[in-house]
Amino acid sequence: MITRENFVGRRDYAHFVRHCEAAVKVNHAFWFNDVPVTKQLRDFLNEIKARWFNVQICIDYPAISASTADDHYWVYNRVGITSADTPDMRVGWVMFANNEYNVQSPRIENEKFSSHNDGYRIRKSKDMKKMVKVARQFLKPPTVQDVYVNSQPMLNEALYNVRDPARSRFRDKLAINMDDIADEVAHMLALGYEPSTKSFKEAIDLMRSEGAELKRLKDYAPRTCLVWAKQNSLVYKYSDEAEAVEITDLNDLPEVLNTKLGVLNIAQERSAIPDVGVRVNASTFWVFV
Repeated sequence: MITRENFVGRRDYAHFVRHCEAAVKVNHAFWFNDVPVTKQLRDFLNEIKARWFNVQICIDYPAISASTADDHYWVYNRVGITSADTPDMRVGWVMFANNEYNVQSPRIENEKFSSHNDGYRIRKSKDMKKMVKVARQFLKPPTVQDVYVNSQPMLNEALYNVRDPARSRFRDKLAINMDDIADEVAHMLALGYEPSTKSFKEAIDLMRSEGAELKRLKDYAPRTCLVWAKQNSLVYKYSDEAEAVEITDLNDLPEVLNTKLGVLNIAQERSAIPDVGVRVNASTFWVFV
């Protein structure tokens, strides 16, 4: 039985467990990686796995009903596809329905349909050998560039969350009304500069105590490095360098990355730590260098 920790999917885990238990009870014959599936889908997935050893199926879609002479239960005829190294990403899905094998992938461009139609990203056929070739062409393990692009929005969101509080505090204290500005200018001209209005005093106090740090954070744009922890290796890529580096020995990881990863491993997901980085998920990190 797949544990909750090892479960990959967008469906409810408790429902998945009940489906598995019911399938075991009736001695359902067709399984793939401990998931009860239809015979056709099992055969299809086995062909995909023959070329992609760590393919990960994802329980993203509802099960369909199946039955024996005495029992009714549920199995899966469609599953999401990804790599065991990227459980939070999807490269597509596969399905057997209406006597046809289906492959969906964002890499597919089916000219029989317009680009806004669901069928544009799908190929289907009753010929399994033909569809195995389609699957091998379009369903491929994510590359470091795929991970980089997929996690970029989370980096941008995290950096925004660092900058925005600093900008908000500036706005709150420096959005001074015109009457206060006029009074203050008159006071400056008459007496030499010593704040007389509450707004200006608060702005000066803020600048004295936190001004340098707030200025730094409001436009915070550190050099970043994507770190992707795969099952048997680790890949890192600086945002301003073209090539990624893959290592199998952590001793080869630059010390600055190693130190900051130690902090990010126990950090809250998608919450940036200034001058450290942001944890996207358990295997993907952006380090600020």
